Amino acid sequence: MNKIKNINKKAFGILALIIIVAIGSIIVFNVTFSAGGVNTFYDVELKDTTVGDVTITDVEMNAENGITKYTATVKASANTEVKYINIKVLDKDNKELVTLIGYVGSTLSKNETKEIEASTDADLDNINSIEYEVIN
Repeated sequence: MNKIKNINKKAFGILALIIIVAIGSIIVFNVTFSAGGVNTFYDVELKDTTVGDVTITDVEMNAENGITKYTATVKASANTEVKYINIKVLDKDNKELVTLIGYVGSTLSKNETKEIEASTDADLDNINSIEYEVIN
């Protein structure tokens, strides 16, 4: 009888540990979610943005295991040369936390789209906004 009680206590302890780790992971990683079509990252809305002849849409940022991955779709409204896009992550004082580089690498034809992605291990807890610079 005592062996059964000990096994039940161990099983309960393991289950409690799994639940605590799962809840902690959700809180720590603050993973991107989609609410009403607008993605957010650390409560910052990741909005569609147009810079010159380039529109950046479907922006997502996900943090996991200390690495933040950025993905987006780039679409040209006219034939345009785009080598890469600087993705400037700013804090509330407009100080740069990090600049990511989204490689496009070619001339985009009107209405052509490309996917870009970038990653960083920089601490982005204080993110407040994102600015873009298209490099020709």
